[in-house]
Amino acid sequence: MSAEEPVNILLVDDQPAKLLSYEAILAGLGERLIRANSAREALDKLLRNDIALILIDVVMPDLDGFELATMIREHPRFERTAIIFVSAVHMTDLDRLRGYEVGAVDYVPVPVVPDLLRAKVRVFADLHRKTRQLERLNAELERRVAARTAALEASTERLRQSEQRRSLALAAGHMGSWEWDLASGWQIWDEGQHRIFGTDPAGAAPTAEAALGMLHPDDRDRYRSLVAEAVEAGHAFDAEFRIQRPDGALRWCVVGGAPALDGAGRPVRISGVTHDITGRKVAEMALAESEERLRIAQETSGIGIWDWDILAERVIFTGDAYRHWGLSTRPGENHTELFQRIVHPEDQARVWAELQAALRGDRPYAVEFRIRNTEGGIRWLAGQGEVIRDATGRPVRMIGTDIDITERRRTAEILAEANQELERRVEERTREREAALAQVHEMQKLESLGQLTGGVAHDFNNLLMAMLGNLNLLRKRLPEEPRAMRLIDGAIQAAERGATLTKRMLAFARRQELKPKAVQVVRLVDGMADLLRRSLGPTITIRTEFPQDLPRARVDPNQLELALLNLSVNARDAMPGGGTVTISARPVSVAEAQQGLRPGAYIRIAVADTGLGMDEATLKRATEPFFTTKGVGKGTGLGLSMVHGLAAQSGGVMSITSAPGSGTEVELWLPVAEEQSVPAEQPASRPAEASGGAALRPCRVLMVDDDPLIRAGTADMLEDLGHTVIEAASAARALEALRAGSEVDLVVTDHAMPGMTGLELARRIEESWPGLPVMIATGYADLPEAEFGDRPRLAKPYRQEELAAAMERLLDRRLPGNVVPIEAARRA
Repeated sequence: MSAEEPVNILLVDDQPAKLLSYEAILAGLGERLIRANSAREALDKLLRNDIALILIDVVMPDLDGFELATMIREHPRFERTAIIFVSAVHMTDLDRLRGYEVGAVDYVPVPVVPDLLRAKVRVFADLHRKTRQLERLNAELERRVAARTAALEASTERLRQSEQRRSLALAAGHMGSWEWDLASGWQIWDEGQHRIFGTDPAGAAPTAEAALGMLHPDDRDRYRSLVAEAVEAGHAFDAEFRIQRPDGALRWCVVGGAPALDGAGRPVRISGVTHDITGRKVAEMALAESEERLRIAQETSGIGIWDWDILAERVIFTGDAYRHWGLSTRPGENHTELFQRIVHPEDQARVWAELQAALRGDRPYAVEFRIRNTEGGIRWLAGQGEVIRDATGRPVRMIGTDIDITERRRTAEILAEANQELERRVEERTREREAALAQVHEMQKLESLGQLTGGVAHDFNNLLMAMLGNLNLLRKRLPEEPRAMRLIDGAIQAAERGATLTKRMLAFARRQELKPKAVQVVRLVDGMADLLRRSLGPTITIRTEFPQDLPRARVDPNQLELALLNLSVNARDAMPGGGTVTISARPVSVAEAQQGLRPGAYIRIAVADTGLGMDEATLKRATEPFFTTKGVGKGTGLGLSMVHGLAAQSGGVMSITSAPGSGTEVELWLPVAEEQSVPAEQPASRPAEASGGAALRPCRVLMVDDDPLIRAGTADMLEDLGHTVIEAASAARALEALRAGSEVDLVVTDHAMPGMTGLELARRIEESWPGLPVMIATGYADLPEAEFGDRPRLAKPYRQEELAAAMERLLDRRLPGNVVPIEAARRA
């Protein structure tokens, strides 16, 4: 059990409601809660699980808490299991004493204090974990002690075997051992040591100086320095030395020793061995001389020499080059068999023709060809030769040379391959450049289309603003005639659908006004579950896959909800016979910039279906604006473009994976919100809920808009609410009105205006009239969030109720409940 692994807590009570309350209180601890409705069930659960803590109700039918605790304690396995009594019945000190006698560790009265109960349960749960950890540590310690004991026994056995091998080696006569007492200078030699030095064990009394005197004069200083360094540092040493025996013979030896230290860490003696390597050394020197001669010959010639005895049909190779090339003659092999074996089959005809031409005397033998060695390797040789003839002119011998030109040919081949690779790369780079130019051209087309779409959507928003405002006012003023109301409602619905279309167009153009927040994706998807079920129908199964503790994403919650709904509807349309839509999310980390993502933490939200899927051509065009595979009148072709625009505007990306017959998965990568501790996002209050039914007192409002339709429509809505309106066709006219002394309570201004924008007007008003509130109405936000700051904004197109609610939030002043605006009283 790890430090973080949850433990089992048994809750025993005959009342299900109390069990539910315990579970609600203890759920936040992360432990496993096991319920039991009776003493019999509690004993069964106790025997089947490793229980860390038991919460028992004192008063229960059949067996009460005291009797159950007594039975638990009688079992050897549960003698140390913690028990806490919980009871709503007043208990006396005697009752508590009885509880402690039967094994309880604590008592909690009802009503239970949640924090107190959680604290007590957490203490005993942690104690249980620590106990289990100590048990595992004890077991691990016992295992390690046993392993260490076995290792020591194995090491002892290896040491015994090593000593045995050492004794055998010394007995063989090639080694001798010695020991040197540093204080007295005396040494102790075994028979092997005397044999190596050529001394008589019976008459020789070896000392340090005597041994040093037998070393070769050129090696004595090096030996002294090596021993002194080993004694000073306390480490072992070994080196090769020459010794001169009393009979004048020179021997090569390897001497190795190690100092032994006393209790204070000072060297007191050196123990070592001497190995006579004279035979090996003589062989090494002879071999070195031979190799040196061979090296000089190879460096001098660098060629292989061959001699072809034509009459005897025998070929002799001279020189080590042939050995390096893997060529050799075989016993009983004639020149024809040798030729066919070593010359590459593709070159045999050409080489044989050159040999025959040389034998005829047509031309000297000179040819480049390939050979095959015994291991199947291929090498290139350049061969030259001269024919030796007898007195009659008959060829009897041919002597020549071969030079290895493999590297030269290989270099030529590499150069040719490099030229081909260079040409291929040039062609590839040209194709990549053309593809990049085509992609840039396509991006420019999409950017131009996005700018055009955003501009059209903004202008269309202004038209819808006038239409919706006038239609709503007209609906209020016309008599309640059903046919007229139906016609007006139809016009209002058409205008609202147009407003929805403009939102998608602005999302595609990445110019919609976003209000990003720290969004709990799991809560947002759960909140729209009913909407998804109604939208997708009964033939579609909706699955969700979310990990625990999913971080919050920084995104506009309303736009994210709309995006998920669009993706789900697209998935439904791709499954005409029904299927499954899976909505999942998981945290991901991007270490390096890639595919439009900056390094950082993201939430990957995926909507996958089991539908028809898309082929490669359709997948490439899926995010193009106005592209749709649905029938006429069944889609605008802006759904995926809107989702793509939302992802890009939020600092993320959208990607699509699909194949025919394998369904489609759309991934939405959104950045993780930095403010993870903020409260969960709250749905925007409706105007009626925001006002609570109370009316805002009549105000003087300065309405600023360069579009006369919008300006007049908004003024009519404000006057209908009982306010007095001063109209201004530009920001400059608005400033003139304010400088002229016009008393206003609020300024409502459009943002996109010629000359001076609404944001610039708001800044001028803040500087000159700091107490005057300003509300900016806009269809999109061209400026970053940091530019607008906390200034109030109203998204176009807006209803009269939305305008009233925004004014109320901004002014925060309400009339008493019995005061009604003049226009409202007139309508009543």
